[in-house]
Amino acid sequence: MQTLKSLDSDYVAIKERQRFLIKHYERLKEIKGTGSKTQIPRAKSQKKHKAYFEIGRNLEIKKSNKILLDKLTSINKRITKNLEPQPCSIKSLKSLNLTSRKQETQRIINENEKIIKRIISQKPQILKKKFDRDFEKHEIYKSNLSKIRLLKYKKYCENMTPLSDRKDKSMTPIESNVTPSEKNQNICPGFFQRGKFFNEEIHDSVEDDSSYENYFD
Repeated sequence: MQTLKSLDSDYVAIKERQRFLIKHYERLKEIKGTGSKTQIPRAKSQKKHKAYFEIGRNLEIKKSNKILLDKLTSINKRITKNLEPQPCSIKSLKSLNLTSRKQETQRIINENEKIIKRIISQKPQILKKKFDRDFEKHEIYKSNLSKIRLLKYKKYCENMTPLSDRKDKSMTPIESNVTPSEKNQNICPGFFQRGKFFNEEIHDSVEDDSSYENYFD
């Protein structure tokens, strides 16, 4: 029973909505029909006043033409002068920051001049003459050392006994209390005072070169 009551109420609501919509559409049609019939006759009023507008516009045009004609006649009556062409002066373009740029360049030039003067006034720390003197001394020491070594080697060869004398003698060892280093010193005295000769030849190790300056003056 409750379902039948709910269905009846829904059906009644739908029917009421349809009836209101039909009335609304009919009212809209009536409004559209009445609006199309009542139009304002604007074209007729514009046509009536068009002639008056044209007459007024023509009068204004005639007045402006008369004013222009009077101005042209007054200009024509004037005495014209022959104007000579004047030489035009072409000015060079100048930038707004020209003065500041000039000041900046002058400041840079002054700083460069100061730096150059400072460099020129400084004394050189490395002298070429000193290197030349050292090189000459080195060459003198080198030549003296080579001469001394040749003399030592010559003396060493002179003090050695020849092989022919050794063959005649017997090869039996001779007992003696003299050490080998003392024998070598007896062969050439002063030979081993500054170190071994052969080590000096191989390694070029000299303790003090200044001691050889007095050999060859």
